[in-house]
Amino acid sequence: MKIIPYKTFLLEEVLKLIKETIIKINKKDYTDEQVCSWSAIDSEKFKANIHEFAFVAVNEANEIIGFINMDHSGYIDHLFTHSNYQGQGIASLLVDTVEERCQIHSYTTYASITAKPFFMSKGFTVVEENIVILNKEKFLNYYLKKQPSKLARLFFIRSTNHS
Repeated sequence: MKIIPYKTFLLEEVLKLIKETIIKINKKDYTDEQVCSWSAIDSEKFKANIHEFAFVAVNEANEIIGFINMDHSGYIDHLFTHSNYQGQGIASLLVDTVEERCQIHSYTTYASITAKPFFMSKGFTVVEENIVILNKEKFLNYYLKKQPSKLARLFFIRSTNHS
């Protein structure tokens, strides 16, 4: 497996990955109506909201098995792992990749019920519980934040001062 930068020509494959993951994985935490609403992704809107830090995980057959998208402020907008590759460290590798390459002072995300335990395991904490409406369906999600450790912040400050 390798992590590569997202490119526009991968859009349809990434959208397929996200839709299938929502349908197969998130269904355990959401109603059929919510899953249907969430998986109805507007490809043009999605394409317009791809941020500068977007990566995909690909397997040996060059199939996309994971996707992450983060903006310059550290907001993780999307993180999905293919349903057949759950629990294999792909999401962790994607989060670690954006953290290493971007070196931002804090990270935030709105996590689903399904994704919350993963983000908590990566050092994120719950700031707020939310009810959001998407395509007329109400969803529970969580606003999470991660502050790097004091040692990591000190290293970042020192390394940027010597550049």
